[in-house]
Amino acid sequence: MRTNPNTRSGLASRRGARALCKGQSGNPKGRPRGAKNLATMMEKVLKEPVVISENGKRRRITKREALIKQLVNKAIAGDPRSIKLLLAELREIDDRLGTDDGGIPLEVIRRVLARVDRKDA
Repeated sequence: MRTNPNTRSGLASRRGARALCKGQSGNPKGRPRGAKNLATMMEKVLKEPVVISENGKRRRITKREALIKQLVNKAIAGDPRSIKLLLAELREIDDRLGTDDGGIPLEVIRRVLARVDRKDA
């Protein structure tokens, strides 16, 4: 079977005269303007206020603050996963700030993490 040499096949035939026109993007429909990425949406949601009851009083705090309060409270109550997460976060903050004063001594963190790992296993 012989093909006609005057007919084009493949992508070139489908794009026709529109192929690579000057000033036209290769992806004209692309990402819409104002489309937000995950980090932007997360930041917006974490800034939203929420009402909590603390010591019998109602307070408005951000969802970010509520999340941190819950994590700390669970860690204090003895939840191993919360302890591990909180200590890792504290260590990262100390490393980032370059401070070790006022923080939890590194040896204490190691011992607590070792204990938590033994409980998980």
